[in-house]
Order: sequence, then structure tokens, then C-alpha cells
Amino acid sequence: MKHFDVCIIGAGLTGLLSARSFLQQGKKVLLVERGNEYRPAMDDRETWWEERVITAPMSRDGRALTRNEFDRSEEKFPDLVSCDTRNAPWNFQYNMWHGIGGSAQMWSGMSWRLAPHDFRLRTTFGHGEDWPISYEELAPFYDEAEALMEVSGPLPADTETYRFWPWKNNFRYKPFRLSYLDRRFQETIGDIGQIIMQPHAVRNLPAEEGGCVGAKTCVSCCPTGAIFKARERLFDDIMMDDNLECLLETCCVRLEWDTEAKKITAAVLREKDSETEFTVSASMFFLCANALENITLIQRSEVMNGQSFGRSSDMVGRYFSSHGAFTWSVLMEKPIYPTRGRPTHGSIIEWVDRQAEDRRNGVLLEVWQSDFFRGYHPMEHFEKDVAAGHWGKTLFKRLL
Repeated sequence: MKHFDVCIIGAGLTGLLSARSFLQQGKKVLLVERGNEYRPAMDDRETWWEERVITAPMSRDGRALTRNEFDRSEEKFPDLVSCDTRNAPWNFQYNMWHGIGGSAQMWSGMSWRLAPHDFRLRTTFGHGEDWPISYEELAPFYDEAEALMEVSGPLPADTETYRFWPWKNNFRYKPFRLSYLDRRFQETIGDIGQIIMQPHAVRNLPAEEGGCVGAKTCVSCCPTGAIFKARERLFDDIMMDDNLECLLETCCVRLEWDTEAKKITAAVLREKDSETEFTVSASMFFLCANALENITLIQRSEVMNGQSFGRSSDMVGRYFSSHGAFTWSVLMEKPIYPTRGRPTHGSIIEWVDRQAEDRRNGVLLEVWQSDFFRGYHPMEHFEKDVAAGHWGKTLFKRLL
């Protein structure tokens, strides 16, 4: 049985950051990832709109499921799945991608911090539970993460004019300015809420310096590499380190632990399409599969091992919920030119007319440009809208 200093389950953003940190300390690291990887060719425009999907119904074990599908979806993203139990009174939608970089390969770069009161809900509002750590303790790590991911966001002078901005950020690049659509939306909603420039892990630089060109293909492929993708920015830097061993398409079946020592001692693994299990040990284990997968792994291990471990505090799996979401469509008489720039620039982070004692749940309302959901092919977008001048010539020239 192989032994490592550190075993990390999951090669997403958190797993890769952890691996990089321990490798810098000279530790021997095992990185376990159930998926593989997908890196579209920079000149393959056919792959740039794969986030445009059609939801197809499925059924499994009495649950109602959906799977996001598009041309060659099994080849491109075999693990991009959305599940919905549809059991009243709640629905849970779960969408992620398994592979190097994890869901940080499939995002648009929006980089919000948790609000300070999120860490003390029971103390502040009498609901939920307080965290064992405070926002103030995490703030320096938020600063470090925003610097690493080259976040573009509001300057201190901007946030001073916001009616709700509970953080002190020092973003690396200036924010993406509010779009014409954002301004029209603000006129429509009036004083109900304030649209603000939001932080993105996207370089706000000229295109020739590796900045954003507004291709609107952030989720699939950034033509300039402006958006922070964990695979390209983190894994490429550590993959040649002699102290790193990476097991792809390998699933962690269960964990083993020493109950008296209160520590995980081994992980039982199985490669894809194999029935043979093997065990690795480590001095430290980091569960970086994501919140839901970590809970599932711990609880499944308890059942298989016939002993309690992860739920000894009675907190694992409690108070977990998905992000609540709703769609609010607004019709405007003025033309909004929805194809300008990135799909989203601004957000409302809090309803400004709510009293503090009523803030039991935070509000984040993103203003999306409608053509993101139109469903037409990127070539049509480039040839019709871009060529017509709805976006600058820089992008169009790069794609010819």
C-alpha cells in the first residue's frame, strides 16, 4: 500500500490549490480525480457554445432527472449532469463537471464573498447556525484568492457609493463597467435595488495583453485566456512536480479511519471500468470533491464501515442547501443591444429597502443579457451580430 504525505480527493479549484500549497512545502502529494479533462482547441469555434444545452428528461430509481445535452455532449462533457428530485415541497438542482479543474472549468468567473453576517446567522437573526470561524478570520484568505485569480472588481471609491457592500476588497483590475442593459434595468426597477459592478475572475485588460474581448463563451473557452480556469492556471504549474502523483478517472469508493485518533487513515480507490479496489494511506487527507460530494462520501463510508465518524458532531449534511434562484424578465421599450460584451456585468447584492433584522437570506440578482438563452449557434452570433458592430472589431478579427 502506497503512503503519501497528503491525499487530496478531487482535482477542482480547491483540490488544485491545496496540492500546489503542499508541493511548495516539499510534501509528497496524491491527487485523486474521478473525471478526466477537456481542453477545446483555441481555433475550434464549434466547441465554444457548449453551455447552450437542451434539458432532456431521464428517470432513475424513482427520481425525476434531467441531463444537459447538446451535439456530441457525451464526447465533450460526459459528466455534466443536472438532477432534480422534484419532490415537494422542494427541488434540488445539481450541476457540476467532473474532471481536472472541476466546476471552475465551467463558470463565468463571478467571484463573490460570503457576507459577514452569513457566518453568524443565529446570533444576528436567530435562524440557522453560527460558523465556528468568523468572516474576519477568513478575510485575509479572500484577499489572497482574489489576487491569485486576478479578479476585476469595484474600486474602494466605487463601493463607497453602494448602499450595500460589506467587504473591503483590493481588486487587481478595475471593474467591467455597467452595460447599457444594466443602466436600462436600473431605470426600470428604480429604488427597489441598486445595480452595482460585480467582481469577476476575469482580467479587465486590452485584448492584446490577454484581457477579456467579450466573446461570451466564458464557460466553454476563453479566446484570450482572460478568465481564471483552474486547469490552465493551477494544474499546468504543478503537473511536472516529481512529488505529485495524479490518478485520473479514479473514484474514491470509501474512506477508512481511526476512531480513537479521530483521523482518516486510508482511502479505497477504484479506476474507471475496473472492479478491483486498492488502498492508499496518507498522513493527511483533504476532501475537495465539493460540499455535496464530500458529505456523500463520508456518509457512504460510515455505512460501508459500519461505524460513525464524520457525523460525530451531528453537523455533517445539516443546514446544506442549494442556491435559491428565480427568473425575473423585464420588457423594455428601448433597444438594449444584448450582444454587447460579457453576458453579465452587474448585480443587485441586496434589496436596499429591507431592514437588517429581515435579512434572513441574502439576495444576489444577476442581470443577464438575453441572447445567452436564445440558443443560436456562435457562428450566427459572430456573422450577424459581431459583424454588424454590436461588439468591437477586435474579437471579430481574432475569429476570422
